Amino acid sequence: MADLTCPTCDARVPTDAAAFPFCSRRCRLLDLEKWVSGQYVVSRPMDARDVEELEATLEGRAPSREVEGDGHDE
Repeated sequence: MADLTCPTCDARVPTDAAAFPFCSRRCRLLDLEKWVSGQYVVSRPMDARDVEELEATLEGRAPSREVEGDGHDE
């Protein structure tokens, strides 16, 4: 599986890293701090398309374009 990048510092992170998806404990804590302080918020509830996209990313494949009953108009 391909490496991804750390969402905090953009360093390459192997998928089997201990702090995955972060490159280090420090980056993981910096991200957590942003959630706790309110700098990050969820804009809407996750739906079927979001779940499919996340699963595809973790499996290293392209997400499908159609998910039945997802409530999105294209």
